[in-house]
This record gives sequence, structure tokens and C-alpha cells, in this order.
Amino acid sequence: GTYEAEDFFPSFGRSGRWLYFTAAPLKGADGRIIGAIETLQDITEQKRAEEQLRQSEERYRVLSITDGMTGLYNARHFSQRIVEEMDRCGRYRHPLALMVLDVDNFKAFNDTWGHVQGDQVLIRLADCITQCLRRSDQAFRYGGEEFVTLLPETDLAEAEAAAERIRAMFASCQITPTADAEVRCTASIGVTVFVPGEAPRDFVARADSGTYEAKRQGKNRVIQIPPPVTAT
Repeated sequence: GTYEAEDFFPSFGRSGRWLYFTAAPLKGADGRIIGAIETLQDITEQKRAEEQLRQSEERYRVLSITDGMTGLYNARHFSQRIVEEMDRCGRYRHPLALMVLDVDNFKAFNDTWGHVQGDQVLIRLADCITQCLRRSDQAFRYGGEEFVTLLPETDLAEAEAAAERIRAMFASCQITPTADAEVRCTASIGVTVFVPGEAPRDFVARADSGTYEAKRQGKNRVIQIPPPVTAT
């Protein structure tokens, strides 16, 4: 017959208060209810502390999966997400595409202009990737000057079109390492689609082979690598 609850009362005080309250019946000698015993406790500060802790934990979680320089997800998070997306793709037989991007001549750029300016190139490419992808797509800094994106519900032709948008936007960017210098940077991009049953390393390696082929053919281009013809 007892009751307890907590709730927020917006009309209490300047900004509302959280209250924890209990109620229990008060019975007479004959067992009949003659009243109730109630308690009220202001737990506003406790609730605020709990919310601050939740926000702090969420900030830490976001930081742990984010590349600090580009703002994209990091390689560790990619290792988790690719397995999850591959599992979902295999379960529902939906298409899944992967894009690997590599900045062309990046070492030469760093040697000429310095690593600080090189970081600006990576940030610019990350911005281009973000602008060209859908909300359902996920972009990651894979390492160094290499990036990857996961594109759910995307076939090979659609992935190639998305990669071409990124390539063209990045190639048109004006990079100014000094006030009197303007440099154009480019990226080589490989795209492929997932084959149900294959390992993540094979999926990534196939897309990555597209970047090597793009560089072999002269850089600043998109190369699609179809899945093996023997795949079913």
C-alpha cells in the first residue's frame, strides 16, 4: 500500500525542481485508513549531477571514436562499424559500398610546405567528404592521408558517383600554404561493394586496390573494383 515516485515540477522555484516523494497509509487500531504519511525530498542537485555525468560520459565516448584533427570517426571505430554494417548487409541482403581515399603526392606536399599545412589539406578533404555524403553514410580517417567511407544501401555505380563528387570538389579547392602561394591537391579513390561472407580485410583490400590503380593511371581519379565474378 505504499507509493514512491520522483518527478520534475517546472513551476517550483526559478527553473523548476526535482522531487522524490513517498506516501503510505496511516491506519487506526481497527485497521481502517485514517490518513497518510508523506515525505518530500528535493533531489534537484542529485539530478543535475547525474545529468552532468551522463553528458561527460557521452563527450568521452564521442572523443574516443573521433579523429581529433578532422572530426571524422577514427580507425578504431571503423573496425567496429564495418563488421556491424557487413552483418546487417548479409542478414538483409542489402547493398553496401566502401570507398577508400588517398591524398595524392602528400609526402611531397609536407616536404615542401610542412606538416601544419599538410594537416590543413587533410581537414579540407574531410570537409569535402562530409559535404558529399548522405546522413546514413559514415566517414573515417583510416590513417595518415587515407580515409574510408561506408555507404549502406549503395550499389557500385552509386558509390562511384559519390566518389566522383568528392574527387571533383577536393580538386577544385584552393589550398594556400602561404599568402602568396596557391596549391591544388587531388585524391585517388577506390570503390567496391561487399560480398556476403567475405572477411572485412578482403573487403577493404579490394577497395584499397582501386586507389593503387588510380595512382597507377595518373592519380586524381576514381576506380571501381567490382566484386569477384565467382561470388554469389
